[in-house]
Amino acid sequence: MTESTENQRDKLATELGSGPWSLLSAHAQSGSLIMVKPEADFLDVAVAVANDDASRVGQWIQDGTLSREYAPAASSESAFNFIVVNPFVLAQTIPV
Repeated sequence: MTESTENQRDKLATELGSGPWSLLSAHAQSGSLIMVKPEADFLDVAVAVANDDASRVGQWIQDGTLSREYAPAASSESAFNFIVVNPFVLAQTIPV
């Protein structure tokens, strides 16, 4: 990881939030929410999206690591980490 990427990762880490589905539902309805599979490194994904790393992001979309799909019924009972990487909101379920 380059120093620039490391600095960006550190900055994004300070912007990380967590909370219930109610904080994310409006973003899901507007189409700006991107779900990140729990096994993915959330900050690595955020850095790649922020840097428009089309190769990595494209691969994650293909393999299902990133998706705009979510389970609304289960979501209301879950907690999430989230971060804004304009124009998107990335979210990842917090393991129980």
